[in-house]
Amino acid sequence: MESSDAAVIARAAEYLKGFAPEAVVTAILFSFIGYYNGHSRTLFVMLQGIAQTFIVRLPMSWFMSIKPDASLTTIGLAAPCATVFGIVINVLYFVKMSREMKTVP
Repeated sequence: MESSDAAVIARAAEYLKGFAPEAVVTAILFSFIGYYNGHSRTLFVMLQGIAQTFIVRLPMSWFMSIKPDASLTTIGLAAPCATVFGIVINVLYFVKMSREMKTVP
């Protein structure tokens, strides 16, 4: 659906200012996800995705939307923040998995 309504376009641009970093961090996260899927760690992949959504993305979207000065930019930031949270979880799991692989004979 497209619109030529200036207010709609302005609001979309406002949202994209917050959401845009998602394009970069998603590439990093998906690299980790592919690595873990390749190592049969699919349960971890599922759990970290659920954690991202329910610990960061949904609560942050909600919190940003109820603030008196709420904006679509700050609401849009919930997605990249959740993805960065996922990257941190993935890095920690990578360190743990690397240590486990070194101890296996």
